Amino acid sequence: MSQPMICQTCQRVLDGHYNDDGVTFVHSGPEPVDHEPVPVQAPEGWAGGRCDFCAMEPPRFVLPTRPFSVPGSDIHMSDNGWACCELCALLIQSDDWGALVGRAVAGFEKHNGVLPEPLGVLGWFILYAAVRENVTGPLRPISEGN
Repeated sequence: MSQPMICQTCQRVLDGHYNDDGVTFVHSGPEPVDHEPVPVQAPEGWAGGRCDFCAMEPPRFVLPTRPFSVPGSDIHMSDNGWACCELCALLIQSDDWGALVGRAVAGFEKHNGVLPEPLGVLGWFILYAAVRENVTGPLRPISEGN
């Protein structure tokens, strides 16, 4: 699996938005940022960032997925595995994707001070269903040199 693109300034994982001109990188996750992204490829063995599901905890595992188009978006692709914290990993192993959405909602509320709109919550259910459909193997621990 290739290393993700991260922001050199804040070390957060960036999302790629694809169009006819190529790719544009933007900060991922629910919390606001105070700077433009400075995209660089994460160094080999990088284990920083936040959980791609809840955005609250540091990731400890990677859920390998094949590349897929994000449902409802013409420009957004998922092209790497999904990093997840220990709690989200337990929910994935338990096949409790609904509780995983609950953690995403809690992460959004923690970072923004408000609950997301109902349509946003529905979007998480749809996105996580796409992740689930594209899983290529079991969770793998993130380790140095991985």
